Amino acid sequence: YFENKYGYIDKFGSPIIPNIYDNALPFSEGLAAVSKNKTWGFLDTANNISIPLNFSLANSFHEGLAAVRENGKWGFIDKTGNKTTPFNFNVVNDFSEGMAGVNVNNKWGFIDKTGTMLIAPIYENLTSFHEGLAAVQQNKKWGFIDQTGAVIIPFNYDEVGFFNEGIANVKNAGFWGYIDKTGNAQIFRTANFDQALPYNQNLAAVKLDDKWGYINKNFTFEIEPKYDLVGNFKNNIAKISIANSIGFIDAMGRLKLELGEIEIGNFSCGLAKVQLN
Repeated sequence: YFENKYGYIDKFGSPIIPNIYDNALPFSEGLAAVSKNKTWGFLDTANNISIPLNFSLANSFHEGLAAVRENGKWGFIDKTGNKTTPFNFNVVNDFSEGMAGVNVNNKWGFIDKTGTMLIAPIYENLTSFHEGLAAVQQNKKWGFIDQTGAVIIPFNYDEVGFFNEGIANVKNAGFWGYIDKTGNAQIFRTANFDQALPYNQNLAAVKLDDKWGYINKNFTFEIEPKYDLVGNFKNNIAKISIANSIGFIDAMGRLKLELGEIEIGNFSCGLAKVQLN
């Protein structure tokens, strides 16, 4: 036990990596970004430092590359720590489907893994590509483009999530619902969903009357709304919170692990970060 320090536990709640880090991200592709003394690097699941803590900030690995910040600018490194793109971006998103969103002069575009600009930085904001489409913002409205930059779904939405399992969560006229890849509305229950997350493993978390639950693809509740906070399902478990107590449930809503009032991340690579207060 180290006060206000991060470590990692396995799915059974057993400590695997001691609480010695000032900050930590979930494991991704076998490595986790961790911080000590305001510098970031990466460790493996055996607590070996794979990439030294030399960066001012770091994101998790995605598609073999991780975004890191050095001298006030962002770029990308591979799992050996080698730089693969220029470090001249104000802000970056993680790679997804071979492309990453980057901010240049307060506008967003997309690069490939060498740092070549594939879609010019003309957007106010954007999200990563999922299932071939990315959300982009113009004139404070959101739509979706494909990887050539062609607009596939017009700029009609106030807020958006991303496509997963063929469906995207979007907000219009104050309420959240879901659309398919043609832009057709799948469900908009006006005066109902206050918030909605993307589908994962056939379930989507939605907020109704200040409580969270999970709907299936028939848009009916599979797990009734009773949680204060929730996460998406991954590896058939999801993180939930009731009255400041944190735990994990399965797709039937059964409690699999309860850990009380501590900070805990989602499981990845069989481990979850945990902070003991």
